[in-house]
Amino acid sequence: MPMNGSVCRAVTLDFASAVDPDLAAWMERDVAFPNSMVDRITPATENEHRELLRSEYGIVDEWPVIAVPLPAVGHRPRSDLSTESMVAC
Repeated sequence: MPMNGSVCRAVTLDFASAVDPDLAAWMERDVAFPNSMVDRITPATENEHRELLRSEYGIVDEWPVIAVPLPAVGHRPRSDLSTESMVAC
């Protein structure tokens, strides 16, 4: 989603304002909502991909796009060396 951090910020601050205006003010001042993206590798379609869709899901697709799995968390900085928190929306 383009500008995902900006969208997350707007929605989160709107909700926080409805619940607790002081919380919303603190979040607006002290919480970062960075824009980010995840790049997925999509290898060439192979017969095993077509067969997987047919046998597991009953889907006939001659050109399915199968992406390689992403690690659950990926690389993150050591939390004991940072005062920042990693969060996701």
